[in-house]
This record gives sequence, C-alpha cells and structure tokens, in this order.
Amino acid sequence: MERTSKVDQIQIISLDDTSILEIGDSECLNPLTKAISVQREQAVFWKHEFNFEDYPIFARDIPVRSADEEMERETYHLNPLIQVGKVEVPFVASSSIIHIGSSRELHAEARVVTIRHLIREGNMTEEEV
Repeated sequence: MERTSKVDQIQIISLDDTSILEIGDSECLNPLTKAISVQREQAVFWKHEFNFEDYPIFARDIPVRSADEEMERETYHLNPLIQVGKVEVPFVASSSIIHIGSSRELHAEARVVTIRHLIREGNMTEEEV
C-alpha cells in the first residue's frame, strides 16, 4: 500500500555521502561503506600504503537471509498518511538511513578498519583496533 509522507521540518547538521535521507516510498535502499581509517601521532602518509585487498574483512561474504525463507509478518496501515512534525538528527553516519516512508527492500553495509599508529621509543608501530 502506498502512503503519503508529510514532514513539516527536518534538521540535519551532517549527512555522510554514503548515507540516505529518504522522504517517501522507495523500492530498494542500499547504502554501502568501505573505509580504512588511519590515525597517527605524526601526520606522515605514503602513497598506496593501505589497500582494501590487504584486509580480509572487505572480501568476506555477509550472510543473507534466503528469499525463500518464510517470515510471518502482519502490517496494518490504518492511515494512508505518514505525518511527522519535526525531526532533529545531528549526524547521519556511514551507510545509515533516515527514512520516512515505506520500503520494499533494505540492504545496508558498513565495513571499516581502524588503524592507529603510535610512536613508541622513537619507532612507529601499528596497532589495529
């Protein structure tokens, strides 16, 4: 059942480029983020030093529920209008969704490797978190 979405006011300070703000119905939402975050005590970076293929987390398959798997669900839309007064969201992070409406499919994925390089006794060491 299609419905009408009405939003009086929405305030977002920051929305990541891999996030979605959707007002109204959608067929499929699919935000995806793959990131390598590097924090260093000394801001020294070398060209091509971090590659996604060097980290297995970016290649692993994500288990997905089978489309044939039965799921019991009952939905009642007593009013064809989705009405929202005010929404305040300071920050929408990677692969996040703010959605006022209906969706048929939703697939969101965020894979992040965070690396901290700390200086210890004059040597730079790598510590992965």
